[in-house]
Amino acid sequence: MLESLRSMLFLCRTNGSSCFTLTILVDQAGQLFRLGLKVERCREKLRKLMEKKAPYNSPQMWIALLEFQAADSEWKELEQKHLQLRKKMHAVKAEHFYP
Repeated sequence: MLESLRSMLFLCRTNGSSCFTLTILVDQAGQLFRLGLKVERCREKLRKLMEKKAPYNSPQMWIALLEFQAADSEWKELEQKHLQLRKKMHAVKAEHFYP
């Protein structure tokens, strides 16, 4: 990963538009990290409700499940955008180094 970041930083210095893409990638990575923590908190909340033997159709269980599904869906959507942009960035890098 460090080598990949170094090559992207080199590309950033040689191609200004790629620098903007790199900034977006780094920002998305931070967002993915925060969303991942949120997903895990929601998952833990569900786990605790299960351990307390809360009924599946209880309001607390429904709310916890909906919160988990929303966070998980948001994470998956951002992950796909991040992977697509990363793939695009690698294509630009390859084009730059191997014309």
